[in-house]
Amino acid sequence: MDLNLKGELRNRKGTGASHSIRRENKIPCVIYGRNEETVLAKVDEPEFRRVFNEAGAATIIGLKVDGKELPVIIKDVQKDPIKDFFLHVDFQKISMDEKIRVTIPIILEKRDEIRTQPSTLTQQLDELEIECLPKYLPDDDLLIDVSNMEVGDSILVKDIEIAKNEHITILRDGEDTICSLSAFIEVADDEDTNEDAQPELVGEDEE
Repeated sequence: MDLNLKGELRNRKGTGASHSIRRENKIPCVIYGRNEETVLAKVDEPEFRRVFNEAGAATIIGLKVDGKELPVIIKDVQKDPIKDFFLHVDFQKISMDEKIRVTIPIILEKRDEIRTQPSTLTQQLDELEIECLPKYLPDDDLLIDVSNMEVGDSILVKDIEIAKNEHITILRDGEDTICSLSAFIEVADDEDTNEDAQPELVGEDEE
């Protein structure tokens, strides 16, 4: 595991305890696994922020708590929408010989380099749920180069590289569309559309 993080056990839970932990510049968190009791812990905020910025949605992290290093993934993160600090983190403990399900973001690359212009690129899917053994998890988000798309083209789930990996199951129909490119349609401005229209006279008699 390339990413490592230290945690500490905590005994208290609840709003008051969470506020106290955050004042220490730490983040309250939970660690859970299949058929295992949920563990209450806390992690250092700056260290977690570093790991969070480096880790993808399916990156395995070595979380050291109570003298043991646990293989985990970041399953859920709660952040303050205004102040941009972490409120809570859920870690999922994984077993290296059991399949897990994770959701991977889809990123369309080179949008500005699409050769057919003007055109409109529409993204129908922005993430995919997959299932596999931990060792086959992708190292990064699903990156799709769209620079060579022509008007009328669509990229389907079955077309992307990860769909050809026999060790990974995509939990989505292969015929589902990820993105499509269509001709650009210019919408006429309301002022231009109505410039020749005559104003309606209200309250005057007809001649």
